Amino acid sequence: RTLPDPLMTALDCPAGDQLAPTRTNAVTVQQALALWNSAFIARHAAAFGRRLEREPAAARARLACQWCWGRDPIDEEIRKLESHAAKHGWPAVARILFNSNEFLFVE
Repeated sequence: RTLPDPLMTALDCPAGDQLAPTRTNAVTVQQALALWNSAFIARHAAAFGRRLEREPAAARARLACQWCWGRDPIDEEIRKLESHAAKHGWPAVARILFNSNEFLFVE
């Protein structure tokens, strides 16, 4: 509890040994880099990608968006995600989805 997690620190999470009635609200470059490069995100993106690879190929992009965004993707999003997956794999697509505004922010 007393050792801060680097990802949570980058996201302005208060230390586990302190009371914090409110969270500071900031969006910084360090947060974006932490979300893209952290071992936690990479590990979960790999697991998400493996899960997608067990699904039928034609359904993967649609399922990825439904699971991450809670909605069906439009045709252009499907094409772009499938194209990226063909070049870089589904774990890379998962990292993109995990870093999208639609995944990170509640409207």
